[in-house]
Amino acid sequence: MKKFEVGKRYTDDDNNIEIIILKRTDKTVVFKYTSENWWSKDTEKEFRKKTHTSSGNETIHLGDHWSAPQIGALSS
Repeated sequence: MKKFEVGKRYTDDDNNIEIIILKRTDKTVVFKYTSENWWSKDTEKEFRKKTHTSSGNETIHLGDHWSAPQIGALSS
């Protein structure tokens, strides 16, 4: 299973979103956006999200709605 690693950048090319992982535990990651995008303009704030497993790899959902963008650990 591919997991998020601290210090690496991950992207969602479909939505033009890039994040960098700052910290992690077994079930959560702390990240921030590397540049402004349509989803969030704040590049200084740290966000914490629970990780989920999809197709055997970790993913994070950036919002609370089912249609919100998500980023997978394979997209580094």
